[in-house]
Amino acid sequence: MTWYGMLVLLMPLAAWGVMVLAVRVRVRLGECGRRAVPGAVKPLALLSAWSLAGAAAVFAYAWLVYSPGLYPDKSCMAFTGYRQFPDSYGSLPVSLVCHGVELVPAWINPVLAALACIALPAATAALGLCATSWSTRRTPPAAAHRGDPT
Repeated sequence: MTWYGMLVLLMPLAAWGVMVLAVRVRVRLGECGRRAVPGAVKPLALLSAWSLAGAAAVFAYAWLVYSPGLYPDKSCMAFTGYRQFPDSYGSLPVSLVCHGVELVPAWINPVLAALACIALPAATAALGLCATSWSTRRTPPAAAHRGDPT
């Protein structure tokens, strides 16, 4: 597996770790008590998580089935019947070409792209909504009545 293949597989784990760390730091500093989170955050976060999990599952399936692995000549033999090294192969987009024929099904790369295009904007929107709800500071009622800027 190449380095960017590992990057794609570890992106959901890294994103989850960063979010958990950010929440723990804010709770420890006392900045994140029991503030209300906007209602749209949970569906967006779930959509993002499920899309990333689906993309990771499709990529893992494609990589495990169609990667040349340690013996590239055997991967061509498994699909075409001829023991020959692949003409070309790649991780992103997932590709395995033997005898001039692309062996990876045509649906895999568009599904990966679609799931990534769903997950990344949803995660960005969810984090943006959380950040704006956390950053809004409410003025205390007494200061608001006196007209003092705080």
